Amino acid sequence: MDTIDANHTFERVVQNNISILNKLLCILDKEARSRFNDEYQNIFKESKFWKLLLSDGNGVRREMYRLISLLCDLDHDYLDMALSHVGTIWMPKIFTETNGNNQADLWDCLVNLSKIRPQLWSLGSQKKPIISKYLKFLSTGCHGLGQAVYPCQLVIFSLLPSEVIGEGFAKDFLDACWKGFFCKSIHNDSLEFSQMILEVGWYCIVQCPKDSSGTFDFVNLGLVNPLLSTFQQEVRFTTYS
Repeated sequence: MDTIDANHTFERVVQNNISILNKLLCILDKEARSRFNDEYQNIFKESKFWKLLLSDGNGVRREMYRLISLLCDLDHDYLDMALSHVGTIWMPKIFTETNGNNQADLWDCLVNLSKIRPQLWSLGSQKKPIISKYLKFLSTGCHGLGQAVYPCQLVIFSLLPSEVIGEGFAKDFLDACWKGFFCKSIHNDSLEFSQMILEVGWYCIVQCPKDSSGTFDFVNLGLVNPLLSTFQQEVRFTTYS
C-alpha cells in the first residue's frame, strides 16, 4: 500500500468513526448520554479532535460539520466544551471550503452556530477580522457554489454580532454580493441569488432606524446607493435568469 492509499484508508476510518459518534448522539437520549459523560468530555475538550474540521478528507470535514449541528440541536453543554476550539481553529478558515458536496452541511452548521452562539464570530476574529474574509468570499463568487451559499445569507446577515461587522456593513455586503455575481461567467445560481439579494435588501429597509422626523435614515447609514443599486440591478438581472 503506497502513501496515498494509506492516507485515504485512514481518512475513511476517521470519517466512519465520526459518523458512528453522530449516530450515537442521535440514538441516545440525554440520560443515556450522561452515563458516558467522561468519554464525551475527553473527546469534545480535545483541541486535536476539532482540528479534524480542517482535515484534507472531504468526508471527514462533512461529518464534523454534521457533528456540530447535532450538538447545537441536542446538547449545548458539549458544544460549550468545544466553543473556544471551534472558534479559534475553524472559524477563521470557514470560507476556504471548496467542496460542493460539503456546502449544505457547512452552511447548516454555520447557521445553527450563529443562532445559539453568535460569539463564535468574535472568536474567529481574534487574529484577523473574519468579516473581511466573508466579504471577499462573497465578492469572488462563493467558489462558484452560490446555490448552496445564497439561501443561508439572510439568516447569517441578521445574526452577525454588531462588534464584528462595524458601520457600513450592509453597504459592503450588498456591494460584495453584486460584485461576486457579475464576476462569474456561468450563472447557474440566478434564482438563489435573486431571492437572497431581495431578502437582504428588504431586511435592511425594515431594520433601518428612523431620524427625528420619523423618516427612514438611509442617508446616514450609507444605504441609499446600494439599495437603489440592488433594485435597479434586479432589472438587469433578469437577463441572467
